[in-house]
Amino acid sequence: MLCVDATFMKSRFQGILLAASAYNAEDKLYHVAFAIVDNENYESWLWFFTNTRNSLCYACVIWSHFG
Repeated sequence: MLCVDATFMKSRFQGILLAASAYNAEDKLYHVAFAIVDNENYESWLWFFTNTRNSLCYACVIWSHFG
């Protein structure tokens, strides 16, 4: 299961932090992906999920090849 969330950055750097996390086999929290976007909207989430999915699928292929 992948947990996602967003939060506003209220410092010198403005924007929205999108994050995806999961638990690994040792039941530890594992940060899968993060991104900083201008707005929290459909396009930002679509971009985030698309890139996260592509990265995870690539990692799965590598893992199955070497695992």
